[in-house]
Parts: sequence; C-alpha cells; structure tokens
Amino acid sequence: MPGTVLLPNLTALHIIDRTETVREKSVLFLSLYVLFGPKLRIFRGHCAAGTRTPGDALGYAIQKLAEISPGLVYLNLFPTGRSSHACPLISNALCSLLHLSDVAIASTPISLKAFLHLARLPSLRTLGVLLENGIEEQVLAALAESDDANYLPQLTGLSLIYDGGMRVASTIIRKVRSPHLRNVRIINESESVHSLDMHELFLSIAICNGCASIRSVYVTVSEIPEDDAITEYTIAPLLILQKLTELRIRASGRFSINDLACLVIAKTWPDLRTLNLGPQRLDETPPATLTGLVYLAQGCRHLHSLGLAINPDVTRLPRICKLARPGLGFVQKKLVTMDVGRSKIRDPMAVAAFLSDLFPKLDNIDDGFPCEEDAYDEYVETEEEREKILADAVHHTRWSEVMFDFLPEFVQIRKQERRWGLRHGEQPIPRVKII
Repeated sequence: MPGTVLLPNLTALHIIDRTETVREKSVLFLSLYVLFGPKLRIFRGHCAAGTRTPGDALGYAIQKLAEISPGLVYLNLFPTGRSSHACPLISNALCSLLHLSDVAIASTPISLKAFLHLARLPSLRTLGVLLENGIEEQVLAALAESDDANYLPQLTGLSLIYDGGMRVASTIIRKVRSPHLRNVRIINESESVHSLDMHELFLSIAICNGCASIRSVYVTVSEIPEDDAITEYTIAPLLILQKLTELRIRASGRFSINDLACLVIAKTWPDLRTLNLGPQRLDETPPATLTGLVYLAQGCRHLHSLGLAINPDVTRLPRICKLARPGLGFVQKKLVTMDVGRSKIRDPMAVAAFLSDLFPKLDNIDDGFPCEEDAYDEYVETEEEREKILADAVHHTRWSEVMFDFLPEFVQIRKQERRWGLRHGEQPIPRVKII
C-alpha cells in the first residue's frame, strides 16, 4: 500500500551498484528510498566502476534517507567519479542527521555548513569527507571565530580531501578536541605544495589534543616544486608521536631522506609497520644508502612495508658491515615489500647478497623504471625517447634480477650455512647493535 514501509525492522543496508548506464543508475537511486525504514542505522552505498552516478539522483536518495531514517549512525558513500550536483542535497541531508558516529563520503563534496555540523556532533568517531572547492577562506574564518568550540570531541579517525592550501588541514587538525585520535589522512589536490607547508601540517598533528594516541599519518599531495624537497626537517615534528605505526607521504617531487634520518626514525618509532617516504621518481642519486636500511632493520623490528629511494652501492657500506655480516648479526623477518622508486642499481648480485642477510622474507621489490617493452609502445614518438626508456629499463631489469633470481638463491644459501654451523658447533659472529 502507498506509504507503507516495506522493511520496517531493517537496521543495516548495503547497496552495491552494478548498473552500467546513466538511466539505470538514476532509476536505482531515485527508487532506493523504498528500502529505507525508521530503524535503519547503517547505510553503505558503493558504485562499481563505470558510468558516473547522476548527482541529482544520489542527492535525492540521501535526502530521503535523512527524512525516513533520522536515527542513522553509519553513512558510507563511495560513488564513482566526482558529483558536485549532489553537494547541496547531501549537505542539507547531513545537517538533519544528529546521531552520526561514522561518516565516509569519498567522492561527493560537502559544504562548510555540513562540515561544521558534523564537527559539532558529540557522537562522531570517524570522519572522511571531500570539502567543496573554493571554501578555503570560509573554513579558516569560521574556525577562527569559534576558538572555544568543542569540535570533534570523540574522533578517532580523520580523512580530508580538498583543493586548497595546507592551512585548511592544519587548522582543522588543531581544532580537534578528541584525545583518542588514531588515524590522520590528508589528500591535498592543489597543483603544488611546499615542504614548509607540509612541515606546518605535521606540526599541527604533533601538537593536537590527540597526538599521544596517533598511530597512522597518511599525506598525499600532487607535487613538490622543482626547487624544493621533503627532508628530515619536513617530518621532524612527527617524531613526538611515540606510538606511530604507519607513515605514508606521497608526492611527485624530490625526497631527500638520508641515513641520519633513517637512524632517527629507527630510534624513535620502534613499532613502525609501514614507512613510505616517496620514494622519489626523479633521476637524482638518493642520499640514503644501504646503511640506512641497516638502521631501520635494527630499530624497526615490525616493519613490513618500506618505500624509500636509496643509493644501493655496496661499496658505501661502513667497514664494519663488510668485516661482519651485512646486517651485523641482526635479521629482520617482517619486511616483505619494498618500493625503491628510481634508485639506480649497478651490481644486482651484491645488493641481493646484502638484502638476503638483512631481510630474508622480502618477496616483492617495486621500482619506478619502465620495462624494455615500453620503449616500443605507440606513445613513444621519437628515437631519443626510446633510447631513454631503454636506458632506464636496464635498472628495472637489474632490480628484477635481485628479486627473482639472486635474492631467493642467497636466502637459501644462508639457511644452509646456518644449518651447517649448528651441526658442526660453529658459533655465529656476535651481533653488533647500533640502535
């Protein structure tokens, strides 16, 4: 009957959209409200890759959701593509929901009014939103006028996507009142961001009310200016985060992380599981060497994923690493994947011998060099381009040799070596601890 709720006792609804045309998607979202009910508390809407979700239809669905299910606590929208048409409808709908605890809206921007409404909710625990374009000054002004506001008092996870200066993210993080903040994710879509602005962002994270509980920091920017670089100074404020287990910084540009920075990281974050600093995709020789890996192996015993550009020249290792085992008697068995960016390599066998002693469980190495086959793709227009690709492909081939040919063999040889030593009562060389 008209007006009858079809599913009056439904508490959770997960919609996976597999429609292909705009018309099909419009029909789906315009009729979705028939599944909503007064007891609905959890709603997930996931659109598969394909045709973009019509903004008006999506906005109408969320508007009806707010009207029919005002007690909603969990809202997760993941539509394909960006839809600014839905912004007014979805923003207004959010402002009428008073019990939200978890909000994730990845691809539809929300207004300043909606963001401030969410920030004032006492029950909100996780917030992931895309801010509307062109509201940078409005956000800064609104937050400056409310110094005593109790914004985000119970927040544990914050994810912001926006196009504007880093001041927006820095200011918002400083306003977080929750002492339970664990995860911070910032995606800045501006064309260029200076390392000093990133330093200010990390400083805001380091002094925010929940800094003592932060476990994960993830920052992505489009690019760093050509005359700028991300260095140990850029990330220095984060060293106060004693419980950090994940640090990811992604940007197109220079990363100048040296061995000293690796030493400081290893001594400061012993529980680190994921470290991704770039790695840079430029042709410059990285300042970090294999010595930096020794520091990380000794200090970060739980590290399982590493992204760092290095100079893999084994002749630059300290003399002690040549006299004793490369890892100085320490074996880090957690690391399974590395991304070395455009780290040029000359001697794959020597590098494999080093890595097998330090990281015997390593089973994946990614690099930023093209394959030889790429030189013959259609997009390669000149012989000069082809020659450059072929020159780069040499380093991809060498890293592949490390990963697939030499490293597994050296790992097996070292196992046999240890077994032989145990059978014959040989004592291993004493460990040399430098952390």
